[in-house]
Amino acid sequence: MSDENEAALEASNNFVIDGGDQTSEQIEGESQNTESAPVENANESESTEEVTPKVDKMQARFNKITADKHEEIRKRESEAKRADALQAKLDEIENKKPTLTEPTLEGHDYDDVAFNAANVNFQVQEQVKAELASQKAKQEQSNIEAKAQESLGLYNERVTALGKDDFQVKADSIPQLPEGVASAIMSLENGPDMIYHLGSHLDKADSLASMTPMAAMMELGKISSQMSIKPETKTSAAPDPIEPLRTGSVLTKERGPSGATYD
Repeated sequence: MSDENEAALEASNNFVIDGGDQTSEQIEGESQNTESAPVENANESESTEEVTPKVDKMQARFNKITADKHEEIRKRESEAKRADALQAKLDEIENKKPTLTEPTLEGHDYDDVAFNAANVNFQVQEQVKAELASQKAKQEQSNIEAKAQESLGLYNERVTALGKDDFQVKADSIPQLPEGVASAIMSLENGPDMIYHLGSHLDKADSLASMTPMAAMMELGKISSQMSIKPETKTSAAPDPIEPLRTGSVLTKERGPSGATYD
């Protein structure tokens, strides 16, 4: 083999070896990157999982409140339709049939057959009236309870929006208020704010507790008005500070002894 062929063969072998080393280094680097990637992804996944449960719980709570509210509205509409149907039925009975008075045997010339027939009609009429009146009373009570439930749900939403962790502690510290006052506060748009305010100022709460319901209601109006007024920024009565005199840039000449001259 000639010297030129040997040199070419050696150069070819060196190229293959160097290329192999470079390929190995690339494979090792890619392997390290591949191994580190799952760790970073796992950290990101854990961070996402930490935030997701909080968001999911809050969203689930709002979804439940919304669903309950829609269900309550649906029930109330259904009950209202039923009440209207019952009232229409009662009106129809009262308009079409004359009001029957309790029959007497004397009023039917002592005819037992006629008396018994009239008495049956009278009893049926009274039973229908009693049933309709009972259903109407139940419907009215159901409407009152549904309205109270809706008001309570709205109140709870406002408490949540207020965002005070110690709200329940403040509310529990308020003494028993006169009849109707507590429910009136809860129905106000700023009800939770007022409850928190009274729980933070027990002297006002104690004063309300000792009043009559009417006087307490009037006092609540005053407190609500005071809470809605933003405090004014107080200005100081002190005079404005004296600004120091600014010295000019003109240089003053120093006076020397009499007769002295300066270059």
